[in-house]
This record gives sequence, structure tokens and C-alpha cells, in this order.
Amino acid sequence: MSGIAHDRCRKGHLYTPETTYTNPNSGDRRCLTCANSYAKEYAGTHGEERRQRSRNYYRNNPAKNLAASKQWRLDNPEKKKQCDRTGLLRREYGLSMSEYNQMISDAGGLCALCCELSDKLYVDHNHTTGKVRGLVCSRCNMLMGHLETNGYLVQRALVYITTRGV
Repeated sequence: MSGIAHDRCRKGHLYTPETTYTNPNSGDRRCLTCANSYAKEYAGTHGEERRQRSRNYYRNNPAKNLAASKQWRLDNPEKKKQCDRTGLLRREYGLSMSEYNQMISDAGGLCALCCELSDKLYVDHNHTTGKVRGLVCSRCNMLMGHLETNGYLVQRALVYITTRGV
């Protein structure tokens, strides 16, 4: 019975602008609720097959993928910055963005070392163990990095300051 407009899909979901995809070329409608349900089911049963197909596509089309990635970065600079920050926190320190934000909130925006208010706090961590110690300002972050790798400088700096104080 072609030509008859139906207001529901085969499974009974109501076609609305929010739940319906209409193909601009053919005019065919598709229920997004059913399509999403099918996609999840298909992904569950064909997951490895889909991943392999995706890997092969990316491996066989490197120039196209690089161009698309570059264009996305140009079109979405703020999202790119946020993705980079989130990835760094997870990869380097094992922190989620919400955990990092909670640390800032708990610290009241103050550097853990100099106790000054800072608009940007850096994750201070032990370079040997990787364990997070707290959040510090840029100046204290650089100081801690130098002192951790050159521990003898702490003693020498104290001697220098006390003997040559003005």
C-alpha cells in the first residue's frame, strides 16, 4: 500500500521530528529509536568485525584520515583543547576531568606550595612513582621539577641564601 503516510514505525514508535530521520533524496523515513536499538544490538554481536573493518579503512586511507582530523581540529579548537587536556590528565596522572576539578575546588584555587591564588593549577606528581601530590601554580611547578631532579640544589640554595643574604 504505497503512497499512504504512516504516523508510526513497524514497532509502533511515533514519527516525530526528534525521532525520525528523513532521507533528503528519497524521502524515506526511519525511526531513530529503532535504528539506535539495532545499531547497539549489531555492535554487540559484530563488535570485533566492525573494529577490524575500521582499522583496515584507516590503514588504507591515511591521507584522507589526516585531512579529516586536521579539519576537525581547525573547526573545533576549544573541543580539541579540552580533549587534549582530558587525555593528558587520564594518561599522565590517572585523573578524570571531574576529579581534577574536584581537586581545584578542594584547594580553593590555591597553590599547595606557596598558597597563592592561581587561575591555572598544575598537577604536581612524583616523577618516579607517578603518584599525585597536589596542585601547584606554574612557578612552584617549575621549582618542584628542578628540585626533584636536582635534590642537591635545595641544600646549596639554602646555603647561598643564608650566606649571601642582603
